[in-house]
Amino acid sequence: MNSNATTISTGTDSASGPVPTPQAEAIHPGPLRFQTGFAHPGTARYQICVDRVKRKYLDHYGAVVDPRPDLFVVVWDAARPSPTFEGTLGVAGLTAAAGRGLLSENYLDVPVEQACAGVASGARVDRGRIAEMGPLASFHPGTGMFLMRGLPRIARHLGYDYLLSTLTQKLHDLARAAGWEFHTLTNARRADLTATHSADWGTYYSTKPRTGILHCGQSVTPHAIG
Repeated sequence: MNSNATTISTGTDSASGPVPTPQAEAIHPGPLRFQTGFAHPGTARYQICVDRVKRKYLDHYGAVVDPRPDLFVVVWDAARPSPTFEGTLGVAGLTAAAGRGLLSENYLDVPVEQACAGVASGARVDRGRIAEMGPLASFHPGTGMFLMRGLPRIARHLGYDYLLSTLTQKLHDLARAAGWEFHTLTNARRADLTATHSADWGTYYSTKPRTGILHCGQSVTPHAIG
């Protein structure tokens, strides 16, 4: 474990108790103090994350979705802890590729491990080292950047070398500003989704989302935000 790691308790809703996560870069927007932890299925915090994402997709795209990632990376205001977790400021879902197909994998022409091998100059990539990042949603200014900067470290801490993700143009710009070397592979099309991942996506696909891969082991250098 990295000596800079911080043990963060996600509250009594977590069956595993305190969760060790890499120390994220400190960002203090105004009086807020960002804190990061995990929310797992079956917990109150996880359901809050699901509900907040569903509400945001409905408000922004008229979409009716039901995200169920393996876990959420959660950002909340540590200066104002809430027993109901309503202080959640942003979330990012992570879902392991091992043993299942990923939503964003529908957009690819090859299995995700082959796509990652292309990013890794042909080296064999174990599917167990890949996760899908999504959905990502922020509910307060600055939270999206905070998440983007921390996700590569968090993913590696959890054992993932690669993140597959589908990003809107706005999130592509945010990823670039956060220093991601994101390898865009293809445009995401609603017609490519299987029945397993069907939903009422509203106007989401009008944002021209694109699917790609982040190699978490590559250097991520923060850029200035214009």
